[in-house]
Amino acid sequence: MGGEQGVTRNHFKVPNPTLDVVTLRGLLSVLPTEIRVCLIEKVSNRETTALTTKSNGKKAYGLYQIPSEWCKEGKRGGRCNIKCEDLLNDDIRDDTACALKIMEEHGFQYWTLWTTRCKNDNFITNEIYKCPDLNRLSPERSLFLNQG
Repeated sequence: MGGEQGVTRNHFKVPNPTLDVVTLRGLLSVLPTEIRVCLIEKVSNRETTALTTKSNGKKAYGLYQIPSEWCKEGKRGGRCNIKCEDLLNDDIRDDTACALKIMEEHGFQYWTLWTTRCKNDNFITNEIYKCPDLNRLSPERSLFLNQG
């Protein structure tokens, strides 16, 4: 046991499930890139300003399409104790912290689109590796490869 804290959900370990604030770097360290990208791609089309109103009047906000039960319009509140409007800006740290809380409590199956469009989908993994940023050589690596 060794005093190590954490919860394992859907094959990733959440370092401390009681944290209210998680940095983007923290989320990136526990979730594989292809999982995050597919989730964001499918639920919001990578739009931080995405706002969806369902037929029952409930809303979903931002990059992760976080439902209104997790936030409060006009003031901090909801299960993530944040303003819903804060989920619609380009600062995704609070969005990510709330998404991690949702994942910790419910797993990825909370997002129906992840379950139907991302789970066991190798297409998105293959697309990730086509990204120029992942294939570009760092200056240090370029220098090393050009020696010889």
